[in-house]
Amino acid sequence: MRVSRLILVCILLLIVGASARAQSPTASELFSIRIENVPDGRIQVKMSRERVWTTVGHVLEPAVQTVSTFAAAAYVPAGAVAATAVHGIRIRTPSSGSAPVGISIQPREFRMMPERYGGHIPGKSAVVTDIGAGEAIFREFAPLVGDPVQIETSSGLQSLPQDWQPTPGDVLVITSSEPARQIVAVEFENRAGGAVTTVDSSGERRKIGVVRQAVRGIGRFDGTSYTGVGAVNTNHGGVITISTAPATRPVDEGQQPESRGGFEIQPYQHSKSQPPMPQAMIVAPLDNANTFEGEGPLFYGMLTLGNGADVVDMRVGNGPWRALPALVGKIDDALTGTGLSRLLPPIGSGEGVSALRIRREARSYKELSERLKTLAKIDTAPSTAESSIEWTLKMPYPPSAAYAVFTGDGKIISVTNITPFRVTIHPKDVPRILSAEIIGSDGQTLETRTGKITLSGGKLTVVESSNRHANLSTSS
Repeated sequence: MRVSRLILVCILLLIVGASARAQSPTASELFSIRIENVPDGRIQVKMSRERVWTTVGHVLEPAVQTVSTFAAAAYVPAGAVAATAVHGIRIRTPSSGSAPVGISIQPREFRMMPERYGGHIPGKSAVVTDIGAGEAIFREFAPLVGDPVQIETSSGLQSLPQDWQPTPGDVLVITSSEPARQIVAVEFENRAGGAVTTVDSSGERRKIGVVRQAVRGIGRFDGTSYTGVGAVNTNHGGVITISTAPATRPVDEGQQPESRGGFEIQPYQHSKSQPPMPQAMIVAPLDNANTFEGEGPLFYGMLTLGNGADVVDMRVGNGPWRALPALVGKIDDALTGTGLSRLLPPIGSGEGVSALRIRREARSYKELSERLKTLAKIDTAPSTAESSIEWTLKMPYPPSAAYAVFTGDGKIISVTNITPFRVTIHPKDVPRILSAEIIGSDGQTLETRTGKITLSGGKLTVVESSNRHANLSTSS
């Protein structure tokens, strides 16, 4: 009965949402994705002003049928992208039935579902690719929720027909456009009754909703170990999933040691069909006559998967905006004052996360064009200018080590309790002075390490040196 009620609600919300979307300003086409649904078929990307397709991967297994898909796919029109994520793209296909059906595009790590996987299982509806999770069409070139999906024919692109079934040899084309209205941030006051506010490129602030439930903890959400701390993991008509886990890229993220971590933002109506959990913030529009399900800017046509850099900030108490900490596992109180003080004392100080902010940079045609060139040369060494720098503190650590605080030019850039202690630095943010403090469970600094950034073999690396505190006893 719960599923039936959810489907009915989805249909009603879709009718309301379609009218609102029809009145939105025209978006500008940015790039297209072309997928040859056949073994060894090409997966290609083309910028809108170009004529040449660039191959970024290949098909390992084609889709051979549609299947019943996740219920929130009903919030988007048929023949469109229903979900975009670092671990898969879901497409809703036209059907004469009442429940949504569709196909999926899968990265190679999700050819077989990991242990303890909790999401949609596509089965024979999966186009399995050799592209890694969080790469290419699962990252910078991921489509937005609602982007149209068509089939390539001898007479040009055509809409997917009613009750279409995928056949080996079909060619699918997804066209992704950049929204006309440029929202640069969405802010959420993390308390019941808190405001949901958008900030546009002119600096104008507009309250669009209210928080019904604050988020308190983190959980083991699918694909977060391929996402990056503070990056968007998933967006669909009924959820935004944010990662707090480093992109460790395990062979199977369901295996120990635990590598997943994150939290969700859910629209109010959809949340009624989900199990209650402290890992979810629930938001609703100001006017009860409207809905957030399948609507922009949160749940349709706006949020991107970015390039792996952090785009989600938090505010602790009345403090400034700061990066999310690296945390993995299921910790129900991780974002509360009690949890932060226990897990990461420098951040907590008795106060919890009071606000969250999702920053959105407009997708740049020029930058994507340059990035596409590097994907076409996937077997060559990455450009130094585009490679992130990773510093993993060498082991062993002092016996009572609890967490590490990384600083760049005197400012905290990352705090983590995940061993081995690691930080990833975007090339645009490389500091002149890099250091790390290893902190004990009692809050004392056990060891200070410095990192010298050098160029070796065409790649930036960190050379580490250590200074242990003489007044503390540590093992060798």
